[in-house]
Amino acid sequence: MTISWLKFPTDWHIDNRMATARRRERFTIFVRFNSNTNIPVTIDLQWTVLRLKQEIATSQGVEASELRIIFAGRELKDDLQLKDAEIPHQSVIHAIRGGRWSARPSRPGKIMPLAKVKLSTVGEDEERAATSTDGAPSQRQTQYFVYCKTCKEVTPGKLRVCCSLCKEGAIVLQQDPSSWEDVMRSGRIRGSCKKSGCEGSIAEFYFKCAQHTAAEGDRCVALTLIRSNTRDIPCLACADNRDPVLVFPCADGHAVCLECFAIYSTTKLNDRQFVHSETYGYTLPCPGSSGSCDSALIPEAHHFRVLQDDQYDRYQRFGTEEYVLKMGGVLCPGRGCGMGLLPEPNMRRIKCEHCQFEFCRECKEPFQRGHSCNQSNPNATTNARASNYQVNLENARRARWEAEARQVIEQISKKCPGCKTNTEKNGGCNHMTCSRCRFEWCWICLIRWNPDCQGSHWFRT
Repeated sequence: MTISWLKFPTDWHIDNRMATARRRERFTIFVRFNSNTNIPVTIDLQWTVLRLKQEIATSQGVEASELRIIFAGRELKDDLQLKDAEIPHQSVIHAIRGGRWSARPSRPGKIMPLAKVKLSTVGEDEERAATSTDGAPSQRQTQYFVYCKTCKEVTPGKLRVCCSLCKEGAIVLQQDPSSWEDVMRSGRIRGSCKKSGCEGSIAEFYFKCAQHTAAEGDRCVALTLIRSNTRDIPCLACADNRDPVLVFPCADGHAVCLECFAIYSTTKLNDRQFVHSETYGYTLPCPGSSGSCDSALIPEAHHFRVLQDDQYDRYQRFGTEEYVLKMGGVLCPGRGCGMGLLPEPNMRRIKCEHCQFEFCRECKEPFQRGHSCNQSNPNATTNARASNYQVNLENARRARWEAEARQVIEQISKKCPGCKTNTEKNGGCNHMTCSRCRFEWCWICLIRWNPDCQGSHWFRT
């Protein structure tokens, strides 16, 4: 009796822990049924899509076989487990009944969640093209970063898609995006919107913060230069391996950790050495020393959100001041004012509309009757100083994101003779089938696969 009594609570504790673990796998999502209303559904991640359909069908009084589930640009197949679709807590998925169907052809095996699609930038085409022989996705962890207005900081983001016409997420993509151009420029990726009555065929991508539940229509600014440091590239400034890093758009793709980027930005801000670009506004170039670094500018101002609020406010103020001066305007010298003014070209006496201070355009002194001045540099704000921010040349050599990638690609891949795609061989025989053009070729000879190859070196390393 004693042994049985001791065993009973032990089993009970095991069952209790298992029940607790099961509860952790259950959470609420919102099902948008026929793009009309959001229905809360408590799901279990071990469910299949068919089980989810049955749950929705019961609550809506329809047949499960009539429903199709769409999430993040994919139609989810009945046998797919919800955990493999990577549906986060309180996500919105679409359940469509009826509508038009010209779905993307189904592929065997697990689907690639949209959040894990690798987006290349200019200069990374070779890396994106390097695929394994079986067409399996890269094992690198894909991570997007955004500036979240709610969190007020740079955070991991999640990629989502909707129909550009009706703005609903009930769209099935014809192909995955493969570059930031595909995501940021409208019209590059097509799909088939399944909302009843909508004929939309253009996909519109957007980002949300991955750290909290976003409200309907809440979107974040994508920070395309900030990436997970999957290559263990040392920082351009401190030479430490940090994560994440900002990769400048220069030829070498110099990488810098976010802490050092904030120091770099603050130093340049103090020295008034930001540059004003017609395309990108008030921004900074790469601090490296290679030939393309000086022209490699930060394209999106929200990257400077890594600064503290007071420094970011200075960045915005200085940028506004530089723009006003560039346009031929002046800054009010009144105490605590600094209002940007755009007076007529020949106007010397200026009255600030904000603080009512009247001053001389030439010397910035209070304007009085009979006023004269001898100032020769009227529009100068703060004289730019030589910057004390310098990058060690050895650090710059080691922090090359693009150069390191090209070296790795050359070592582990060969070009398909058919389409010239870099292909990685991950074991197995030398009979290759290109995952892009389906050309069959020999890893050793780099020619079309033939009986001689099969007889001589099918399995030779």
